Amino acid sequence: MWSSAAWSADWSHKRVLLLYSYHLTFPTTDPVMRGVRSVLDKYKLTIDFEFMDAKRHSDAQHLENFSSLLRHKLATRAPYDVVLAADDIAFEFATAHRATLFRNAPLIFLGVNNKAKALQAANDPGVTGVVEAITVDETLRLARRLRPGLKRVYLVVDDTESGRSDLDSVRQVADDFPDLAFLELHLGALTWEELVYRLRGLQQDSIVMRLSSFRDRMGIVLSLEDVFELFERNTSVPVFALREHDVIAGALGGHVVSFEEQGRQAALMVERMLAGAPVESFKVLSESPNRYMFNFPALKRFDISERRLPADAVILFKPASIVDQYAREVWLAVGFVSMLLLLIIYLVFQIKARHRAEAEVCRHRDNLETMVAERTASLTAAKQEIESFSYSVSHDLRAPLRGIDGFSQLLLSEYSDKLDDIGRDYLRRIRRGAQHMAQLIDDILMLSRITRLEMCRQSVDLSGLCSKIVEELRHHSPERGDVEVIIAPGLTANCDPRLMEVALSNLLGNAWKYTGKRQAARIEFGSMAGDKGRVYFVRDNGVGFDMKYVDKLFQPFQRLHTLAEFPGTGIGLATAARVITRHGGRIWAESDPDKGSTFFFTLAS
Repeated sequence: MWSSAAWSADWSHKRVLLLYSYHLTFPTTDPVMRGVRSVLDKYKLTIDFEFMDAKRHSDAQHLENFSSLLRHKLATRAPYDVVLAADDIAFEFATAHRATLFRNAPLIFLGVNNKAKALQAANDPGVTGVVEAITVDETLRLARRLRPGLKRVYLVVDDTESGRSDLDSVRQVADDFPDLAFLELHLGALTWEELVYRLRGLQQDSIVMRLSSFRDRMGIVLSLEDVFELFERNTSVPVFALREHDVIAGALGGHVVSFEEQGRQAALMVERMLAGAPVESFKVLSESPNRYMFNFPALKRFDISERRLPADAVILFKPASIVDQYAREVWLAVGFVSMLLLLIIYLVFQIKARHRAEAEVCRHRDNLETMVAERTASLTAAKQEIESFSYSVSHDLRAPLRGIDGFSQLLLSEYSDKLDDIGRDYLRRIRRGAQHMAQLIDDILMLSRITRLEMCRQSVDLSGLCSKIVEELRHHSPERGDVEVIIAPGLTANCDPRLMEVALSNLLGNAWKYTGKRQAARIEFGSMAGDKGRVYFVRDNGVGFDMKYVDKLFQPFQRLHTLAEFPGTGIGLATAARVITRHGGRIWAESDPDKGSTFFFTLAS
């Protein structure tokens, strides 16, 4: 109801200040700002941000300088309707200067660790907010469950206001865990180098719990990323956390504070105030919206199963499944796989028949030779039946496709005048689909035959074979007579000539196709010395591709360009890879978008 009233109001004259304890790149800054903006950005109001940078500069002179600068700024600005104070230092500054700097504007705090101070300040009817209450006990219970035999908890903490508040929170619950020893690694008495020395000596019955810890006793401040890089390099035990940005940076996990949710809750209070709710009606949110959160790589590092985690846990950086990554390709494949369902069922029955035959062999060892002969004959017959079935499937599929294509052509040629442009376009699409399906069937059968063909190795003139293939490509595309093709002379290999012609036809045809939009197209076949023998290559200056998709190249039906850009079925490179693999070789590719591609392959001697 408050939101509806606020949305209909004109707030263009309203002004809100977010006073933040730290600096713009501090880990909690972005989530807090996201939470605030998720509520207030839909209104046409002014939101100003002031950063105290107190994590890096906490001396009295810095705070005095900040106060003077802010006083100078506010002297030329209209008064703020609401002031938001994020974290303890900003909260204490805002309460101390509320009358002098902010003209007693309503003050809403968030991320305040010192609950007692927050509740005491809220006795003023113009002050309320959201307490940042870390749940140390929940995280300790979690650590004890995930690390059986846990005896020592090392607390890494600094001497800042946030650090002292975190340490007090741990001390308040320590008596509830009499089986655990709490040992402080206090940066108020240690340098970062001394901390590293202590971390390297931790035993396996220990964990690290990171409290607020950014500054050592020498005043050197590290970023959150640098702190967790230090942990990763120098600890062999897991680091548990109390705040979500620690888990993002590399901590194993914990029952953590959500800074974005704190910002959102504080902004909801601002929304209600600006919509007319009396300030004194707001109660302090003394319970943080905390949640279980874990870092997936850290779970793997310490061999912790996801089944041991709380049911409502959030797991960050978990790799997406294959289905999530290739959802579109999976659905396209489902359509094709459904057509092969009969063949799969047939093969299942053949496998079951084979198992029954093998059981018969075990029961009749005295007639082993006879049974082997019978089984051989059965397998030969099964192979012939499968080949016959494949032929029948391909023939039965081709017949209706030819009918679809032929009758569509008849409609276009003999009834074109009775169709409008849309109807003729539909018929052309039907023909293209039927022809593409027929090509898919041919390519699949070719891929299947490549697997079954017996190899007959001999010395093959690869240069001559490439010349023959290029001549055929020029014959079918006479309009591309200006393509420059360079074939290194005298290249030979010990391979099967039929299979190698299939592989080179696909590689050269691929280069021919993807240079089709180049005015000065260039294709090259050659070889070079490799670490384990000769490496052959086919290079072109075509459209190329992004190397992050290179793993898709040699998989059936994987295409990096649409049919509208370049025709094809996605079988050619998979067929070439199958041939090279059967020769005991390896195939790979290198490319840059719009700079051409090079396909390399080797052949076992």
